[in-house]
Amino acid sequence: MGPAHPRRTPGHAPLRRSRGSSSVPPHLPTPERRTMTFHATPASELDYFDDGDGTPLLLIHGTGADGELNFGHLLPALSARHRVVRPNLPGTGDEPDLEGVDLDVIVDRIAALHDRTHDGPVDLLGFSLGAVLAAAYAGRYPDRVRRLVLLAGWAGPDPRHELFMGLWRRLADLDDRAYGEFLVLLLFSPQFVAALGDGVDEAVRGTVPHVGTSRQIDLNITIDIRELAPRITAPTLLVAGTADAIVPVEKVQELAQLIVGSTYAEVDSGHMLLVEQPEKVLSLVSDFLE
Repeated sequence: MGPAHPRRTPGHAPLRRSRGSSSVPPHLPTPERRTMTFHATPASELDYFDDGDGTPLLLIHGTGADGELNFGHLLPALSARHRVVRPNLPGTGDEPDLEGVDLDVIVDRIAALHDRTHDGPVDLLGFSLGAVLAAAYAGRYPDRVRRLVLLAGWAGPDPRHELFMGLWRRLADLDDRAYGEFLVLLLFSPQFVAALGDGVDEAVRGTVPHVGTSRQIDLNITIDIRELAPRITAPTLLVAGTADAIVPVEKVQELAQLIVGSTYAEVDSGHMLLVEQPEKVLSLVSDFLE
């Protein structure tokens, strides 16, 4: 079993855009170069970024992304009030840990990261696959999560979900261009794609899969937390995109119904609600965490 991704010396790393399948924010301006504290860890643990001070907040990214791609543009706002820890999941990077792309393995590694970075309960936020993993962690370790935020998450598979994920998986192996076109059409709302104009081609070219993306998609197909979700005791906010073609609102609502006392909200967005509606999502998250 190889390393999760290229090992780097702990310390400050420049802002980096790696190639991901579901996280490129094509409408955002190129961010200013900034430094962020990156911690490389043994292959059996999660590499992570660690920035800011305040209430601990752990962010779990989605399929084909990493902690910087999904959340980097939100870091200035989040790190102003929180110590923000953003791990990179197994399957991420150019030399991914494919054996680590497993629900139980990932939950164990999140627990190890929690132990490494925080003494007590944390606020936990996950996006897409990261939301499912965050919910699984909160269900398995309910006393370790203070508040839980699940963005575009789901509880388990159904025929449509399996059909979509299976097609996504096959395209990842067959045709990079078709893969990119497929994802741009489904990641974003029709209005957002139309507004991209000439940026559509850039967005398509920016969605080339990582080596480990297919393995993460396989996990998307099989992951099922319907038994774990009812064990969550932390106050939980779930947010759905009204135009999400990947995780429709009904999927998010199913997960919400399994979590006693949860709060459900919608934003006008496709799946990439952190790209299409970052201010609205940040407002919901900030109000909930406060």
